[in-house]
Amino acid sequence: MSAATVPVTADDVYQEALIDYETVGAHELGVTYERLMNPGQRADQGSYYTPTELAAFLAQFSLNLGLDQVGPDAAQVLRITALDPACGAGMLLVHAARVLSHAYAARLVGSEPSGDLVLAVMPRVVLECVYGVDSDPVAVDLARLSVSLETAGALAPSMLARHIVCDSVLDGPEHLPPALADRHRTATDAALNKTTEK
Repeated sequence: MSAATVPVTADDVYQEALIDYETVGAHELGVTYERLMNPGQRADQGSYYTPTELAAFLAQFSLNLGLDQVGPDAAQVLRITALDPACGAGMLLVHAARVLSHAYAARLVGSEPSGDLVLAVMPRVVLECVYGVDSDPVAVDLARLSVSLETAGALAPSMLARHIVCDSVLDGPEHLPPALADRHRTATDAALNKTTEK
């Protein structure tokens, strides 16, 4: 398939990526989408996807700062919020899920966790900690798919509809993912309840 002259869907991107790659994840989906987009649309949207190495470094660096600030218990990892306000096909979201799931699993067992344990805890970590926003609806569908693939399908893309949304955080905090807004509201209510109990 050459550069798109008709709108490309997330399914088009996924099917094309299956042809071009042995395994498909966020990187393959992002690269394929970038290639299939109409060059004019790509320029208008400023759609350029983050290279894997850069996404891995950014996630590790920024989330390690957060991990250093929370307590040592595994549950403390779930206090961290990873929000990508221009998530594209989900490259940073996937790396955030990896970093936080590894940290959570390591704290559960008190040592280097197995890959199976990291994968087992990832759905919970994603639902508690990982959020994305993008103004491109196809990119949002791809980000949901990328995160779903990272959980080995334990979370279907539809289960991420309140976590990864099509919107613009530049329009204000009310444009955050609904699951993140719920999390903030719950934390605020809990803090207020503690204050009134004293």
